Amino acid sequence: MSNNCYRSLLRLPVVKYVGFSRCCSWIMSTGVNLLHTINDASLESPFKYDEIVMAEHRKGRKRLFRLTVGGQFASPLGIIPYAQIVGTNERSTSFASHQVLFYRPTLEDYILHMKRGPTVTYPKDAAAMVTMMDIGCGSKVLESGSGSGGLTLFLSRAVGNEGRIDSYEVRSGHLEIARKNVQAWKGSWNVNHLQTWPDNIYFFHQDVIKALTMPTDVFDAVALDLQDLSDVLPFVLKVLRIGRPVVAYLPNITQVITTLQHIKQQSLPFSLDRVVEVYHKLWHIAPSKTLNFSSGATHSESNAKKNDYDYYLARPSHAQHPHTAFIIKMIRIE
Repeated sequence: MSNNCYRSLLRLPVVKYVGFSRCCSWIMSTGVNLLHTINDASLESPFKYDEIVMAEHRKGRKRLFRLTVGGQFASPLGIIPYAQIVGTNERSTSFASHQVLFYRPTLEDYILHMKRGPTVTYPKDAAAMVTMMDIGCGSKVLESGSGSGGLTLFLSRAVGNEGRIDSYEVRSGHLEIARKNVQAWKGSWNVNHLQTWPDNIYFFHQDVIKALTMPTDVFDAVALDLQDLSDVLPFVLKVLRIGRPVVAYLPNITQVITTLQHIKQQSLPFSLDRVVEVYHKLWHIAPSKTLNFSSGATHSESNAKKNDYDYYLARPSHAQHPHTAFIIKMIRIE
């Protein structure tokens, strides 16, 4: 933990924190925590049955589906049997008559288009949370509020086979959706990758504060996606290691203020590190029409071709991502 003057404390002097690190054969990239090794499989291999595939229409509309025996892709432009997609390489076949491109979704694509129960933790926020939690291969993470399983997958990828994610969800319907989404992604991944997705997620249909058998000081980080943190924060103190972060995902600023007031009133030993919103401003970049600066009779055909060129126009996209949530990071200081 840094002791810079801008840090806001809720209680006690700032204590020095030594960053957590472990040797690991998997390497995280900054910001999104991509595991290098699990991406080493050939992405040029043909589509196989049981894979999840993304279909993108010419105008950017996307749809997620699983390749099943006897299935077919239906759109207003017609029907494409899955058997015609299986065996082709991704992005190599556009089925031009249907104006559809098929490819394997990234984790970001999958989370944005998978089946939802509660609102998902958006990938831009999940990436920021994973970074703020300072986790790596072998980390043990507690998640309270499984939601639809999006953040759970980001955490799973970050901690690798040597790590562990304990995810608690009190609502049975949400837990079932999270389990199915996680299993669907893992199953599709394992079909086409030499190294399987880490088997490190453990779901619990239980209120996390009632997990009486949980050992103390065992977790390297805690992720909270709950409406009210007042009851769970005292419990977090028992299971989170000293000097380690708890990161919470809160939809509105009132919840942030209420949480900080509760911590101060109850004299809970947490140091406020930061409160952030993550914004991505989308830009529309498109080539213009070709301009011809030749004057016909006064220029040769070769000069006309030489002077013809494409240039790009840029403007902010009409469709922008609005506010999604506030992310609050606190450190246990004793």
